[in-house]
Amino acid sequence: MASVIFGDKIVSARRHGKLSFSFKSDDFSKIEEYLDTGGTQMMIPISGAAPDDMLTSRWLAKMGLEMLAFRWQNTDGWNDYIVGHEGLDEVRRYARAPRPEEKWDYSKRRIYGQDNSTLTSDGQSVQTIWECDILATGTAESSEFYFVLAIFGVEYSINLGGNSMDGYHRWLEINDGKSPLYSNKN
Repeated sequence: MASVIFGDKIVSARRHGKLSFSFKSDDFSKIEEYLDTGGTQMMIPISGAAPDDMLTSRWLAKMGLEMLAFRWQNTDGWNDYIVGHEGLDEVRRYARAPRPEEKWDYSKRRIYGQDNSTLTSDGQSVQTIWECDILATGTAESSEFYFVLAIFGVEYSINLGGNSMDGYHRWLEINDGKSPLYSNKN
């Protein structure tokens, strides 16, 4: 059994897998009371080690490929290009089935506080939970694409063309460490 927190109410829960829980029936009244008073947060205490670097880099590679597909979906022939482009063969292979002990490099750094907020167009302050983009570096003849993701202020990036972050680090040097998420890079 694990504890799950609804406001100031602590309830018992049984974890089924990583993201599924069941609650004891006598705890439902506590949950309903919290929700009836306008409560909107459920906190799940976590413990344990962070995922290893190989799992993190594969996750970034998969998300980067999905972001390319999303970005190019309105371009004629986008699917054939992404599926058939030899420059993406290695990242596709790594995301699907890495070789034993293979781990791609990625960058991880904090670019703002986890409680960062921004203003919406109607003036409301909202917390920045995540944001992402593709950074293209180099020239038309020789370019690299980096997937850049920030979650609660921690920026991750990975090269979608190969296992090297050199081009990304050069880009950061040229741009005084400014995140690609906040520049007119493309």
